[in-house]
Amino acid sequence: MIQLRTIEDVKRFVYVAESFRSDIDAIAERAYVVDAKSILAIFSLNLLHGIYVKILSDDPDECERFKKAMEEFK
Repeated sequence: MIQLRTIEDVKRFVYVAESFRSDIDAIAERAYVVDAKSILAIFSLNLLHGIYVKILSDDPDECERFKKAMEEFK
């Protein structure tokens, strides 16, 4: 789970997500799944309680890099 508390956090998160080749999902309230690379999609979520993110990749190096990148938003 990550927290995006400010507009700057959202912009930074989308910028980081765009740096990955793989698709990345952002999930809010266990029901809404959106493309994490879309700033409009992220703003459509309720960010008050945090969101879950999931990378869709079979590349272990990219998955590890993603995990480390998300530490910034915890």
